[in-house]
Amino acid sequence: MRRPVFERLGRALVGMLLTQAVACGTGSTQPTTSLPEVADCVVRRAAFDIGSGTTKVKVADVNLCDKTLDEILLAEDAPVFYGVDVADPYGDGFRQVTKDRGFAALASFRARAEAYEPEAYAAVATAAFRRARNAPEFIARIERELEIPVNLIAQAREARLGFLGAVRSAHVVPERAVVWDVGGSSMQMTALNDDGRLVIYEGSLASGQMREHVVHHVQGKGPDVTSPNPVSHDEAAAARSYAEAYAAENVDARLRDKLSDPDTVVIGIGALKYYGNRPANQPGATCSSRGLQVRIADLLGKSDDQIGGDYAATQVSDRLLLLGFMQALGIQEVHLVDVDLTDGLLLESEFWPRVVHFSDSSL
Repeated sequence: MRRPVFERLGRALVGMLLTQAVACGTGSTQPTTSLPEVADCVVRRAAFDIGSGTTKVKVADVNLCDKTLDEILLAEDAPVFYGVDVADPYGDGFRQVTKDRGFAALASFRARAEAYEPEAYAAVATAAFRRARNAPEFIARIERELEIPVNLIAQAREARLGFLGAVRSAHVVPERAVVWDVGGSSMQMTALNDDGRLVIYEGSLASGQMREHVVHHVQGKGPDVTSPNPVSHDEAAAARSYAEAYAAENVDARLRDKLSDPDTVVIGIGALKYYGNRPANQPGATCSSRGLQVRIADLLGKSDDQIGGDYAATQVSDRLLLLGFMQALGIQEVHLVDVDLTDGLLLESEFWPRVVHFSDSSL
């Protein structure tokens, strides 16, 4: 079933957001083209989000006329910790083991996507790839061997893609929304200003940096330690205070004003979507300050093995980061949606080649 992108403001605002100029990063972004001339408006695309901690794929039927995702056919993700490599002060880019794991994940996703016969493939790479010295050669290998065009995007474009996908999924009027995206190596908060421009907080304190801060600065452990667990009560208090002070000092005043408006809806994506009262793909999924406090208390003193899962090392530090920001900015509750950058990428025409469909009668 086709889902509307936005309530009330509808297609006009969608068109404005899709054409609004936001500076791109370097990379192999394909030239901007006009909308395809299509008989039925629908194209099938495969999008990849090569994040700093997780790699995702999404195959969907995209309605170019309505700027909607008519149907999502495939959505999967896999942990690949590029951000850990670039956070290492003694490192020199991505380690070979990380590149091997990342390439294998993309190759598997590419093979899965092929079964749905998409008309085009596109990927975005984010913060860790902006920092890694050897990212360009790795991107070149992905493009050469997997035939997936990879666009290394700036943080502002990352925020824009997240905003597009989040407000579409949440069915919230864009002017009321603040989209909060916490990634492995960067954080964005994005809102639509009264003049139709996006206001973006481009943060450098995210999941990976918070984990590193707890390990090396709060606990004083050496560079070979990658997990802060187990975390004590005193260490947790110090880490939360650090995040709270950082947010108070660095988040744009315009966003703080927006967050103080009782009509504002905060929408959480990225790592945030894993820390709610229920899975983000279920109705009513939220992340609350109180819920974070309860879960942190339960996880303190536990090792990675006791916590379990691929992301055990960041389960405590991520929650401390979120709690610190929420307390600094007066956020009581975040509405969660099961969205990543692939949702916005699927809708953005500039990342895709021009496709012309011909009906049988035109042949």
